[in-house]
Amino acid sequence: MENMIFQSRLYKVGNGTAKKRINILIDSFGLSKYLKYPVASYSGGVKRRLDIAMNMVSMPKILFLDEPTVGMEVASRKAMWEIMQKIRDDFKTTIFLTTHYLDEADQLSDTICIMKEGHELVQETPGNLKEYIRQNILRIGFSEKKKAEECADILTKEHILTSINVRECSIFADAGDDQKTFKNVNKRLWEKSVSFEAIEIVQPSLEDVFLKLTGYGEEVIKWR
Repeated sequence: MENMIFQSRLYKVGNGTAKKRINILIDSFGLSKYLKYPVASYSGGVKRRLDIAMNMVSMPKILFLDEPTVGMEVASRKAMWEIMQKIRDDFKTTIFLTTHYLDEADQLSDTICIMKEGHELVQETPGNLKEYIRQNILRIGFSEKKKAEECADILTKEHILTSINVRECSIFADAGDDQKTFKNVNKRLWEKSVSFEAIEIVQPSLEDVFLKLTGYGEEVIKWR
């Protein structure tokens, strides 16, 4: 409460107005149960919520958030997403959000700008961005990344897939003719006695679009 009152005075918000706003923000951001504890005892996620609540005391028209969920565990990250949606929908504040989490940008953004080395590559809605890749993606899942990399080497030598790249424990590649590609890869993996956890044809994700537009995907392609 002391932090938020101090912030309201910095922005010259009247005492009566500040009190009403602070109570609304504390309730909206789920901070009520932390009122009796010192800020030093808060977790990183709760401190970040308080930081954003403090910045909302002046009811800005535009709020800049620089990677607000970085380093957060899953529950805290989800709570922060809900707070950002409340700021947009309930307080009618425009948010400029920078993030390296593509799923976060997809879930929260009305418009996404993809940048590389400080320059704008494209600015579109999430739906329109996904149209940049016209064909579906083949995903092959493994229990560990090493197995995915070994399989990527095999498939590259067989020349039955293009644009192969490994992300975490999965291989991603252009599906081409979906059914034919799916059958050919299944057959070749069975012939090579390659065990895998899953194989599926999926629609392009925002991450696929990002890698294609920035060219970063080329760094993880396994060519021989």
